[in-house]
Amino acid sequence: MIETRPKTKKKQKSEGCHCSDPKPDGTCCNLVCFERPNYFCGHLLTDTDLSKEQQYVIEKHKLHNRTLHGWGVVCGLSLTCGDEECCGSIVIDEGYAIDDCGNDLVVCEPVRFDVVSVLKEKGLIVGDAVYDPCAPEDEDDECEYTQCFYVTACYEEEARDFTTPFVAGCRPTLTECEPTRIREGVRFDVVDELPDESSWLKELIERVTGCFSVFTTGPFSRALNDPNKRRILERVCSPEDNLEGSEFDGLKNLFSELRGLLLLYFQKHPDKYNCKLTDEIRRNAFPDPATGPKIKEAFSNLLRLAFQHAISCALGQLVPRCPSPKHAGCVVLGTVEVRGGCVTHVCNCPRKYVWSFANFFQVLLATVYGNEACEEKEESAAAIEMAEDRAVGRVAVNNHERKGDKEHQRHVCCGEFDVTCGDLLPLLKIDRKFLQFAGTEAVRAFQILGKSVKSIFNFTDARKFSPAMFISMDQQATERALGDLRIKNFRYEQVEVSPEPAHPFEELARIGLGQQAESTLILQRDPKNVVVNAYIEPPSLHQKPAPQQDGSKDLENRVAAAEAVARSANERAVKLEERLATTETFIRDLTRSSGISMEEVRRRIQEELSRSPERPESTEAVPRTTKKASKRRQPPTPEGAEGENG
Repeated sequence: MIETRPKTKKKQKSEGCHCSDPKPDGTCCNLVCFERPNYFCGHLLTDTDLSKEQQYVIEKHKLHNRTLHGWGVVCGLSLTCGDEECCGSIVIDEGYAIDDCGNDLVVCEPVRFDVVSVLKEKGLIVGDAVYDPCAPEDEDDECEYTQCFYVTACYEEEARDFTTPFVAGCRPTLTECEPTRIREGVRFDVVDELPDESSWLKELIERVTGCFSVFTTGPFSRALNDPNKRRILERVCSPEDNLEGSEFDGLKNLFSELRGLLLLYFQKHPDKYNCKLTDEIRRNAFPDPATGPKIKEAFSNLLRLAFQHAISCALGQLVPRCPSPKHAGCVVLGTVEVRGGCVTHVCNCPRKYVWSFANFFQVLLATVYGNEACEEKEESAAAIEMAEDRAVGRVAVNNHERKGDKEHQRHVCCGEFDVTCGDLLPLLKIDRKFLQFAGTEAVRAFQILGKSVKSIFNFTDARKFSPAMFISMDQQATERALGDLRIKNFRYEQVEVSPEPAHPFEELARIGLGQQAESTLILQRDPKNVVVNAYIEPPSLHQKPAPQQDGSKDLENRVAAAEAVARSANERAVKLEERLATTETFIRDLTRSSGISMEEVRRRIQEELSRSPERPESTEAVPRTTKKASKRRQPPTPEGAEGENG
């Protein structure tokens, strides 16, 4: 970050002033233990008391800003080009922002900011040639190249209205003046590198990753991931008890090693949530006498304690941290492109906005589409500096000697919007307002969203009802309620007592009120046919069958009947295979025990089969619905196989 807040300078008091202790100084971002003065009758007030009163209000306001709102642009502060007479300046519109310390940045009226003058003072640009966009480009002029810089707004305090302190009695008169006012203002700056932004999400990922280091880094992790030890652990933790007595000594050594390494890890990284974790690890000793189940339990407890540490640590890191940047930083307002000593392009990105309920949709649109005006690149810092060296004619230096030592540098410039006449002419031919329709589509989406929410949850409409009314109803009460609401489209689903949650997007689509006689109601019932959950199926999820002709319905019925016949034939084939297997065993035993010839066995089988021949069933007997089980009468079982199958 770039240091932006110069503290209000406090001069040394003269010896004859006899004032109180120095005034309390404000902090940048650290939490403050608040203390306010307590006034009472007869209290001798000093400048310290009154300054303490101000500090109390200021620091609380800053704490409120940075913790509840965040930092960034709140509204306004847009950048636009200046006039043609002064091509090096831009205009910053009025607006309001909050820096990462919680300071208010208020611009009361549009301000002209001379970008090029500041860049020349910093030595970031060279040359005085004025850029002329109509002049032909000179390829030999290496100084003519485009540079991108970033305009920032910084908090600043200014001492005003100085006066000489009053001295009572015969004390010497003071010659030093003290300010009677402190004006809070904004100082604009232009830099060539984007300030480093502290991302809470990035910090959270780093903290959570550190919690899982017990399984990723360190001696304990390396021991777990050793291929030889991994194979031993897989045998120990397998469901089968395949451990031998000769392996117990090796397992004991492995257990002792893992336990010692885990204790060493917690010695360097103590568990902040399980205060007795190391004691539990020490009590988890190798079993004596050693048996397979007890050894498995000992290893499981060891890994379980490591797993519990990682999970409890990760859950603890989800607690939001108080934002505490190291020092106040500037708020980036936008990007300017400079060429030949003139500002050639201005864009209001990259920006970070403050989100609130008051400007939620406006900030959403600005965040989604605002960055489209910029072209963001991630280039190596060395490559950027080498290009600048060639452009300004500096002598090249070793890459390792260049400033920054950064591997990559975020580089943002104003983007260009390419289009061809072939793209525009068809749109203009259809409607000259084509761009107006496309540009306002996102705004119209918010309007439609509001109307949709109102329609789904409009409880003022007496024709709408909540599906929650059906919960806890039995079969009889449910049918009576369906009739009263004239609901024809409904479906029962048998679920457990606690219904499983659906996909979040599907669950979101299910919420809302239902329309009497029109909605599709889904009723989930437990094994006792009591409704445990009810919701309206959205039309998008409710797939209505396309209208069919009479011929197609007849074809559908014939296909369903054929499928039923095929299933029945498959079942008969399975039963026949079972009978053949039983008959083969029966024949083999019969020929061995009684000495009957195979010709006699074949004759008896033919007699049995001739008594109950298998008859093909008519397709007309097959029910046309596929939801109910078939009640068709099964064919009689031959007497010879009935005794075997029972």
